[in-house]
Amino acid sequence: MIPKHAIIVDNFHEQPHAFRKLALELEYAASPQGVYSGKRTSSLHHTHKNLYERIKKRILKYYQLNSDDYHAEICFHITEGVFGEEGWVHNDFPADLASILYLNPNINDSSSGTSLFYPTPNYQNNNLKTSLSMRRSFIEGKDNLEMKKEYNSNFIKTTTIGGKFNRLVAYPGGMFHAGEGYFGTDI
Repeated sequence: MIPKHAIIVDNFHEQPHAFRKLALELEYAASPQGVYSGKRTSSLHHTHKNLYERIKKRILKYYQLNSDDYHAEICFHITEGVFGEEGWVHNDFPADLASILYLNPNINDSSSGTSLFYPTPNYQNNNLKTSLSMRRSFIEGKDNLEMKKEYNSNFIKTTTIGGKFNRLVAYPGGMFHAGEGYFGTDI
């Protein structure tokens, strides 16, 4: 059963500083197809199988889902959003579930985090032109602020979940969301 709600779990990881240290030691790469902005590591199921299984099991348990029934892409991600700005509204379809774990110990939850959205009636899910432009921007490593503002106007913000060190935010993969405010200027 695909979940219909988001959850927030503070103090998710037992050793968040060790987890962050691991994240900082891995290699990151941009999406060659421009599927996402920023840079990511390879999925932990390739590099740290035991850690991958523990995290997957724990997140799926919150939704009462059997971890044997699901494959997950669990990786570290470095955003390249503009400090103080909102990110591109998007969903993670076809994933059933998505999540974020904040690993910056200095993050300020009053000015950054993740916002959730509903599409307005005039939003068309197959907006190919915008999708291709977004991907082109990601591949070129730039954030087209004017295009983003116009595209994001197709959504209504319902809530913002503040970013907090070691906070997990999980939500259905089809739920529209965006980075909010971003935080800091380096990893």
